[in-house]
Amino acid sequence: MRGAISSAILSLLAVGAGCGGASADTGLDSLMRASGAQYASGELMSDMTATGPAVAFVQTNSTVITAGLSRNIGGSATGTATAVQIGLSGDNAHWIVPTGTMDTDTPGNFTFQTVLSFSSTLPAGMRTIVFRAVDKDGQLGASHDLAVRVQSPIPQGTLVVSLDWDTESDLDLHVTVPNATDATNPVIVWAKSPLALPVADAMGNPIIHNSAQVAAAGALDYDSNAGCVIDGRRQENLIFPVGTPAVPATPPPSGTYEVRVDTTSLCGQGSARWHAIAVANGDTDNPLGEAIGQVSDLDAARPHVAASGVLAFTFSIP
Repeated sequence: MRGAISSAILSLLAVGAGCGGASADTGLDSLMRASGAQYASGELMSDMTATGPAVAFVQTNSTVITAGLSRNIGGSATGTATAVQIGLSGDNAHWIVPTGTMDTDTPGNFTFQTVLSFSSTLPAGMRTIVFRAVDKDGQLGASHDLAVRVQSPIPQGTLVVSLDWDTESDLDLHVTVPNATDATNPVIVWAKSPLALPVADAMGNPIIHNSAQVAAAGALDYDSNAGCVIDGRRQENLIFPVGTPAVPATPPPSGTYEVRVDTTSLCGQGSARWHAIAVANGDTDNPLGEAIGQVSDLDAARPHVAASGVLAFTFSIP
């Protein structure tokens, strides 16, 4: 039956690490893991010249990876493929994902789908995710290489709202925060707001603000690519700090929060795909809210004020 791994591929999975096959190891110390997949030890090497089954294309919402978070990814492989091997450059393991249903958009091909989870220790910088289809006889086809950029993980805080995007554009995170002292007058935090207080100075030394400031609006850590002065960061975070023994943390105000993505300028890029997430106490497995989207010139042409931008999501803190 199509979609199941044949006895031949199961034999491949039993092969030891010397052939890149699966092992009894769980891959807990790997930089990348894949759901619904078989672990295989050793780095999956890129090879553009191999013949055999092929990965026709790969689909993902963004080529920006955040260390410590997960990313849905899938694609299509030619009809003789029974599985697709997926590995991250420089990793000590790779993963074997079985093909599934027939690809209705490309007759004769079959789909594959998984969730890739990235270690919080994955260093920032450029990486390559390698995809190679394999047939029932264990023959690997040519690699389909996807270049990705790993960005720093979401910082720690009692509450963190984070925005990242995938092109050198100037996007701004706007967050409507309940006002701790005036429920009828919420605070909108964004890069141009006087309450968008940095949490660190230019040397990385922490800045502790007074409790009223923090309770009112948290602190925005950076205005990335401001005015199209490209810094390569492409990430902005609104942070309610954890606090210190000397200055205890002020809990985020109770109420409903609204997260928006404002396209200040695409800086000559055609579009930008973005990812926004809200996390309490570092629990990235159970975000308070999360969304992805894409913006274009139409978004950049709209007004840029405190309440502007496309709505990503809302969430509430009791």
